[in-house]
Amino acid sequence: MEKLKDFFVKNKHLVFIIMFLFFIFTIVGGVIKSGNVIVRTGKDVHIYKGMSTGLRAYKIKSLKMADGNTIFVVIGIKNYLTRNLWRTVYKINAYIYDTKKHTFKKIKFKYASLELPSAINSENKFIYPAYKTLFDDETIHVYDIKNQKLNRTELCNFSKKCNLKPNNLNFIKQIAPDTALVMSQNNKLSGNPYNVHELKNKENMYFFDLKKLTFKKLPDFAIPLKYYPQENDILTLKNGNFLILGRGFGKSKMLYDHIEIYDAKQNKFIAEKNTKFIEDNIFTIDLENGNILFINTDSSFYFNVEKNKFEKTDSYESGKNKIAIYQLKNKLKETFNIYLYPEQTKRVKYIKIAPQKYLITCGDVYMDFPYKKNPNGVCKKSLIYDYRTNTIKQGPNFVYKHYQTAITPLGENTYAIGGIINPSGDYYYPTNKNLQIITVK
Repeated sequence: MEKLKDFFVKNKHLVFIIMFLFFIFTIVGGVIKSGNVIVRTGKDVHIYKGMSTGLRAYKIKSLKMADGNTIFVVIGIKNYLTRNLWRTVYKINAYIYDTKKHTFKKIKFKYASLELPSAINSENKFIYPAYKTLFDDETIHVYDIKNQKLNRTELCNFSKKCNLKPNNLNFIKQIAPDTALVMSQNNKLSGNPYNVHELKNKENMYFFDLKKLTFKKLPDFAIPLKYYPQENDILTLKNGNFLILGRGFGKSKMLYDHIEIYDAKQNKFIAEKNTKFIEDNIFTIDLENGNILFINTDSSFYFNVEKNKFEKTDSYESGKNKIAIYQLKNKLKETFNIYLYPEQTKRVKYIKIAPQKYLITCGDVYMDFPYKKNPNGVCKKSLIYDYRTNTIKQGPNFVYKHYQTAITPLGENTYAIGGIINPSGDYYYPTNKNLQIITVK
């Protein structure tokens, strides 16, 4: 015992160094084990190399569970070696993301549906309104995550082929723990229904109860919709109301019709014909008082949740926002050598990472000069727009190139970015299997 004590006294510096190195290796080992190695960082935003899904993901989705955790679902491609030949197959993986421990736990699917679940109810059951199996089943399926059982209901899948009622509907968006919006599809459009073709026949919208699997028809729109809305066209408000941005996707630009405002208290739709401010919209900011602020190059508008209508901002707010847009133009030119375009041009990508904060980077269409020579370098950079401080500054670099990236929330101020798939359709294109994790202060 005395000899050991003498050794520590005589070699205290060496012992200190050994203990320090042990501490460092323990911390680093823990970080590596968790799969969240920090490779890019910034003061406000951190971008991590996340875990490997084992797939080259092209679709990801997250759904909030009743206990506050998140279900994270990935559909991707995986190569198998068969008789000395590589064969590409599609596969679905799912995980429970613990929002407190920030860990992923893989869960099994006995039924390999190659469709992402449309919603999850308060009983933590997946809703598949368009379930794909080896046989063409025309009813809604409910998947119990706990028991891992897929139950076939007697309720019609939203399909034109189904003879049960209601049918001929389209699932649009989950807007509450047990409520989703669905819409009729009475217009026979050629090709993709979400395109530039105008709607000729009347359409209706319904509340779909995800727990009881029942429908409630909403009143007629104030003005018949000209285009089918997509999920991103629905803005939900804290008071139970929602907005429908009426727009269609043309070959080179967006086509705007009008805005429908749903008033829950009156159970009616109200029309807003002015669409100029959303046509030029750059940022849509969720304010702390529940209002929504639309910032564009010319002027800004509020949506006042108390009055349930749009209002032009005062001169101070308008001037403040013009300064931000001016800064953005300069930063885009300096960082990416591109000019400010509306979001739909796909030359600039705005990733909403917090209610009042955006990550900005190159969009999906950036293969213009000067990027043909080195497309992978400049488009890994980012900018950060912070509405609270009215600043636009350099952000952290991305881990991987992010062409056609999907991003989905995991928890409060935490987001996942999926892998990349080659836009040409060549599925052997080398894409990353690891997630990128964004955390925001």
